[in-house]
Parts: sequence; structure tokens; C-alpha cells
Amino acid sequence: MLQGEGAHIVIDPAVLLDVCCEMQRRSRLDHYGVSVEVIRLFVEACPDIAATFFMEASSSTAFMSSIVVHGRLFGKESSKTPVSQLRAILPLPAIMQVLDLLLHRVLTPIIDAACPDVSGCFVGARPQTQILDIAHGLHAVIEKSLDDYGRGAVAQQDIEKYYDTIQLLHVARWLLRNGASLAVTTAALRHQMLPGVVLKIGGLELNVPGRACGSLTGSRVAGVFGRVPVESAIQARHQAWRQHGFPWQRCPHGGLVR
Repeated sequence: MLQGEGAHIVIDPAVLLDVCCEMQRRSRLDHYGVSVEVIRLFVEACPDIAATFFMEASSSTAFMSSIVVHGRLFGKESSKTPVSQLRAILPLPAIMQVLDLLLHRVLTPIIDAACPDVSGCFVGARPQTQILDIAHGLHAVIEKSLDDYGRGAVAQQDIEKYYDTIQLLHVARWLLRNGASLAVTTAALRHQMLPGVVLKIGGLELNVPGRACGSLTGSRVAGVFGRVPVESAIQARHQAWRQHGFPWQRCPHGGLVR
């Protein structure tokens, strides 16, 4: 009998069914031989039992630790790729996929409320944002600077290995301070940190034990955790940026203009 410890997140059977229906490629089997479509049928047949199972699973350290994510490493540039340019693909098992979307739905409004939009700051990688939103804004900066005798500039900087180095415990403390319940926060941490990760490299398999930081890249919960460092920094610093001579305004086409 599966039993969780501590506080449980509350899962409405109707929401659980809606989450399963929202998934794409529901018929794809994971390495356990389970698919999201099978889970959807189970929810339709036994909604209360299914909701109880996911509530217990999300609060069970033993259960989440027993799950294994089988990923693959790929070279980003060439056949002889340095380690710094390797990228891991981590397809989640079906149960993890359902929990991923459930937790995403709960955590997203909390971060939206704690980090409202700031005029002059564009945050991408979110619904209804596109890469071209940034490109349009950059072109507007260049055009405006030409009208202002060339007094304008654009710059770009990548954050290397961002999701691999996120301190999830620090993010969890921030979530607790900003309205997330202990049950939801610990369920999200279990989802990201407890499953084992096995990476396949050609014909070899590499076990990644005892992860202390970093999220499961590509999951929705990882995207939620990744929002916190960036958007909390914007909330803390945007007034100082304006005071130091950066009166940025939002371009009608997206991006930033002065």
C-alpha cells in the first residue's frame, strides 16, 4: 500500500483528468510500459482512487526515489564534442509527466502573484511569448539610436548551464516565503530531486546518484523553478536600474526601448 508522509497536496479528480487530456503524445509508452493515455483511462474509470494515488505518490519519498529517468546525452556541435557542450534529453515517465503538469498549474499562479510584470523588462520562455518578441525590440532600439545620433546599444549574454546549477532548496525557501504551501513545495522538490537519473551514452549507461542541485531539464516544474532567480532579481533591482539612468520602456512590438 502506497503511503505518503507529511502534508498532502489536494488533487481534484476533474483537474487530474483535465491534465491527462492536455498532454500530447499520450499513447507513447515509457520504459515502465505505462502511457499517459492509460492513466487517463484509469482516472475516468476510478477518479477518486486515481486522485488518492497521485496525492500519496507526490508526498512519498520512498515512491519518488524508486522512479528512474532514462535520458540520453547528445553532442551539440560535432562528433567530438567537449563535455561542456553535451546536452541531456530527459523524457519523464508517464506518472512523472502527470505530476509535472499538476505541480506546474499550482506553482505558476504563486510566482505570477509574487513577480508581476515590470514595465520595461521582457521575460520570455512563457506562454504567449516568442523569440521574435526580443528581435523586434532590438531592431527598435537600433532604429531609435540612429535617430538619436547613434546613442544606443544592444548586448546579449547567455547564462551557461542554468538549469543544471539551480539551487532548488533556495528556490523552495523563496516559494514558502511567497505563499506556496509546504505540501506543494516539498512535492515539487521530490519531483525534481528524488528520481534517479541514468544517462545513455552510445552503448554505455551512466548512473547519476545523489544529486544536490539542478533540475530535470525540460520538465515544466524545472521551468517554474527557473523563473524564480530571474524574476525575483528583476523585482528586487528594477527600481535601482531606473535610478541609475536606464529609463527603459516596453516597445509596442516587444523587447526594450529607451
